[in-house]
Amino acid sequence: MTSAQNRPQLLSGNNTILFLLSLFLIVALSACDPIKKIPDTSGGGELDPVTGKDNNPSNNGTGEDIVKVVSKPEAPDTVRWIPVNPSDGGVTPVDPNPKDPTDPDPNNPIDTVTSDPINPNNKANIPSGVIKSSYDVAVLLPLYSADFASTKKLPKRNSTGRKSLDFYEGVLMGLRKVEAEGGTMTVNVFDTRSNSISSLVEKSEVKNADFVIGPVSVGNVKEFANYAKQNGNIMLSMNSSEGIAIDNPYYMQASPSFSTHCETIAKYAKDKYSNGNVVLLGRGNEATSFEKFQSANTNINGGANRYNEYFVSGTSVNYDIRSITSYLSKTDTNVVIIPSNNEGFVKSMLRELSLIHRTYPMVVFGLPRWTRFYNISPDHLTKLNVHLTSSVYINRKDPNVQAFKLAYFNEYGAAPTVESFKGYDFAMYFGRLLKSQGTNLLQGLESNPSKLLHSEVNFRPSYTPMPANAMGEGLQKVKQFENKYINILRYDNFQFVRMH
Repeated sequence: MTSAQNRPQLLSGNNTILFLLSLFLIVALSACDPIKKIPDTSGGGELDPVTGKDNNPSNNGTGEDIVKVVSKPEAPDTVRWIPVNPSDGGVTPVDPNPKDPTDPDPNNPIDTVTSDPINPNNKANIPSGVIKSSYDVAVLLPLYSADFASTKKLPKRNSTGRKSLDFYEGVLMGLRKVEAEGGTMTVNVFDTRSNSISSLVEKSEVKNADFVIGPVSVGNVKEFANYAKQNGNIMLSMNSSEGIAIDNPYYMQASPSFSTHCETIAKYAKDKYSNGNVVLLGRGNEATSFEKFQSANTNINGGANRYNEYFVSGTSVNYDIRSITSYLSKTDTNVVIIPSNNEGFVKSMLRELSLIHRTYPMVVFGLPRWTRFYNISPDHLTKLNVHLTSSVYINRKDPNVQAFKLAYFNEYGAAPTVESFKGYDFAMYFGRLLKSQGTNLLQGLESNPSKLLHSEVNFRPSYTPMPANAMGEGLQKVKQFENKYINILRYDNFQFVRMH
């Protein structure tokens, strides 16, 4: 087991897995005080440990967790918080309304790569590795630990800091599970809010890491991906943005890209509505999204017939889509795809389409963020048979999900969020791969799909075509690995249920 001088273990009495929490705080926290539950400033009552609902009816009816703890050791005096080196710098301003980096971004440039190898020799372009007795893991997350040290308040719900904290807590539980199964690893955690990437890559705990989880923001991911490619660090990014990795076989993208969402819809529409009429509906600023769907149509259907495109005229006060009927069929199912994350626009489109759905039978496809819209009429969602893509589907009735929720509540005093599930799932999934395959895990990654708690995962390599050799054989360079599994959800009885 790898250790570090004067850095005690997070888990007292645990001789297998070592959590070296090198958070590098600006203000040092005392590790001698027991970690306590921290009430959310919004107030609230008790939580149901299984449903995760807030029992206080005055808490806006959100049912969200209202207490949280930072990672809780088995006993005091087990965590050493190290002050930040002022020369490290790298502190970025707080974004009050950050974009969720795991959301597919319709405005990313079109990425023209293929997910299928041309010939078996492509595997030679995937890095190989070794099996070791123990592994070094680095976790790079914007934990905002210095802000917590000064304010004693947790980051706001849905903020980058709060999501990172929830994800981190899930990671701890996942790695403990791997530890119980015999895995041995040393884990160092760094707060990218208080440390620049350029300073972190100079640290031996990062340089020598066999596996890196993070970072999060696009800029940090790009910077570290370039370093990982040169240094040979296998890294797992939760960011869904396309074009981050450039011919980087060490880069794994856990959150499917927007192009993958487009291909999933195109394939589902082809399989389910083979005689359907597909129409892309949006405004001028959805033009990039339209092209991605057309590209997906080409990849899935051969592109013999382009999808119809309908750009909406008018203003937000009075959108006019009356002429869309010239694109619609009265006999076949019309598949209307609205690639917009603007709630006001989506609400208007669904209202207008609901007026004609009896004459023109249709099914509407939208984006994952629609599940977080609060002002969409359930009647419109039902009448239009609205479907969404999502990389997450948590079956609350699954006994394994319920067991995790209870264990998480007992550990942290709060119900797990989606990020908690992801942290747990990916830490356990890749921890097990490290244990069984070592750093050679990339060679077999494509053949290791798995059903996790928050969804299924299926990592596949994307390739950049290379010139053919003298025999006419075109080898391909591995661009990156991406989780290609997408759930299709349909609105039914006031909730989205999994169809595929």
